Amino acid sequence: MPDDWFSYRGLAFQDPDCIVFIASHIAIFEDGRWPQPPNGRRMTDGPISLTPLPKDPPLSRHKTPYARNKEAPFVKPEGIAAEFRRRLELVRGSDRADGDRVLFEEHVMGGTEIHRLARIKACPEWLVDYRIRRVLRFLTGKGLKYLNGRPATYAEWIAKRVKERT
Repeated sequence: MPDDWFSYRGLAFQDPDCIVFIASHIAIFEDGRWPQPPNGRRMTDGPISLTPLPKDPPLSRHKTPYARNKEAPFVKPEGIAAEFRRRLELVRGSDRADGDRVLFEEHVMGGTEIHRLARIKACPEWLVDYRIRRVLRFLTGKGLKYLNGRPATYAEWIAKRVKERT
């Protein structure tokens, strides 16, 4: 059973479960907060509710420590949301890519069930599931490739995969 909550340290964009976690809680991340852990779990790592480590005393009276390398508690969640939105913006380039993106957003971010999406699109459930998983595969980084120094779009990634198979 996939995990349904991740701490900051356990988050990896290469893991499909993490992408689903980020997508389903994107509004909370964009507000600069971390989703609350489920019962029985603790937020052992993350940007919220951490007690700061004690500072070392200054070496001399002339050197005062600055608050360097300290992040505000909203920096990590907003950074994660920005990275997810950047990857999701690459799912474009054709009508098929836009349709796949809408299916992914409706299912993962909106919570609509696959069989309902299949009825709306008038196609089999396996095809809707396949298209959602293909977007998820692209978002996990297995599809994030660079062409001429820029990230490839979803449509270019699909076209390249089709060329490799033939």
